[in-house]
Amino acid sequence: MAWAEGAVVVVTGAAGGVGQAVAAWLTERGAQVFALDRRRPESGPGTFVEVDVLSEESVDAAVQQVLQDAGRIDGLVAAAGLSEESTPAGTVTLLSPVPMVTVTVVFGASWVSAGGS
Repeated sequence: MAWAEGAVVVVTGAAGGVGQAVAAWLTERGAQVFALDRRRPESGPGTFVEVDVLSEESVDAAVQQVLQDAGRIDGLVAAAGLSEESTPAGTVTLLSPVPMVTVTVVFGASWVSAGGS
């Protein structure tokens, strides 16, 4: 049995990009995926839960919904990024702001909700 089989995993940023790919990968391996994002994906695996990761209240409500539906959270993939129009490569200079996306994966840990700026 693979680790993901039967695991309840929350994936933020699941409407596209890395989050959507990870949600699909986990689903293929038997995980129960909760796909969290500000926008509903056109298609994709998992149970969609709307969330704005910049709002503590929104995150708390999403966590409560997952706990109500699944009873637990076994893993978290924090892959939420920025939803912006793409910038053509030819217009980027060394001084252009470049949004950074960090993907954090947590398995087998207690859920901790923390505020921040």
